[in-house]
Amino acid sequence: MLGIALIVAWVIMLFYPLTFAEKLHDLAKVDKKNKLEEVQDIKTMPLVTVKMADAKGDAAINKIANASYFTEGEYRLTNINGELTYTSPIEMDGFFKAGKAEYTPGYNLISAISTDKGASTVKGKMLYAPSQYLDYDLERTIRKKYPKKIINDSYLEPNEDGKPFFVASVGHYLKYRSGSVVDGVVLVNPETGDTKYYPLGKEPKWVDRTFTLETALEYWTYWGKYVHGWKNQSLIGAKKDVLIPNEDNMQVTFNEKGELIYVVDFTRAKSKGNSKTLVGYGVFNAKTGEMTYYKGVTSVLTGKEAKSNANASEFLSKYPGWKATNGIFYTIYGAPTYVIPVTKGSKFQGIAIVYANSDNPQVVFGKTKDEAFRNYKKLIASLGKVSGVTPQKGFELKEIKGKVTRINDANLSNGYVFYLIVEGNAKRFSVDPGVSALSDIVLTNVGDRVVLKVMDMDEEVVPVDQFTNLDLPKK
Repeated sequence: MLGIALIVAWVIMLFYPLTFAEKLHDLAKVDKKNKLEEVQDIKTMPLVTVKMADAKGDAAINKIANASYFTEGEYRLTNINGELTYTSPIEMDGFFKAGKAEYTPGYNLISAISTDKGASTVKGKMLYAPSQYLDYDLERTIRKKYPKKIINDSYLEPNEDGKPFFVASVGHYLKYRSGSVVDGVVLVNPETGDTKYYPLGKEPKWVDRTFTLETALEYWTYWGKYVHGWKNQSLIGAKKDVLIPNEDNMQVTFNEKGELIYVVDFTRAKSKGNSKTLVGYGVFNAKTGEMTYYKGVTSVLTGKEAKSNANASEFLSKYPGWKATNGIFYTIYGAPTYVIPVTKGSKFQGIAIVYANSDNPQVVFGKTKDEAFRNYKKLIASLGKVSGVTPQKGFELKEIKGKVTRINDANLSNGYVFYLIVEGNAKRFSVDPGVSALSDIVLTNVGDRVVLKVMDMDEEVVPVDQFTNLDLPKK
């Protein structure tokens, strides 16, 4: 009897949501747009993967006193002083170690933009944490104060002064245990355990995320699946107009306002196999819950196919162990594009940029961001109207002459990059290891006359394609 009762309960839980599928669909308030837009900020695109962040965080913990007591918490992306940054609470490494340590010594910050920066540990007394036990357990602390709220997720985020708080997204279910409705956030002081609830839209400005990645995926799934109600999803349903979000390639990045967004690509429903091209892509604002679906997408690869193309390219195939990670979809220079960090294990090797037209996919590679984008500009300029890309103003190679007023170098993991300012030009220019005549830039001093050839696409720092120093002896 008990077995039968459990089976009946399972069947009810499985099929009950279909009875209010329309209400689940309506949880997502989606603004549809027909034209692709550059909704992500390419200046702050994340290049550091979670695996890379984990390696950096582990190295930082090794420097802490009694390091064996602790481990890294979950890595979450937040906006810290305008830079996309991973935050990770330092957590207890087990019950017995928690008893000896009493509290954790702070949290780690890791840049998601710079592949060369290590983790920095912000020290502080954190008594309440996800890895703590009994009355110091974070989730238990929240439930004691707000027993009727469901906890969607929690993460660590510092305020403007660097003081850490755990931010928990809380809410209720639409019906029974289906349909997560976000009511607001609970902030927990990890030193004192003090909590405060903020209704949706009333949270502090520095809080980046009130809707979790899982909630965003849930909403997109309801919206795409139940577009014509539950009958369309039944065993005999036609599944008309059904759209499938690609949960394996849902990415976190910034928009140009500095707000955290989740970006996901959509494919059509197929009875066999997976679609290799997009029908659209969605952008979900992590703070406000605003959802925008861009349906003006044709002949564009999915993230999975773009990754596959990158791994099969001549640039990666000749280096054993080099692998493309999951990329983020952008519209760059008017072209559908995936930007994909390339790693070997947990070490950054460079960036693959995939021109994602399914009729003629192309891949370029650079050991630095500047080099990769310089190569991508050349690719887009060479494609012309052949692949439906019309070169915009700035794709032509432009010559700049003048005296060097400032010059400096940065020692990056893949070699030196030189930055210079030329008299009479407000732009900053960069010369990376991929440029020929690199020895000339090494010997360049302030006051030297130089000739630069660039494709200036309005970036703040313009990569140099060709560099000549007129004051050096001729070779």
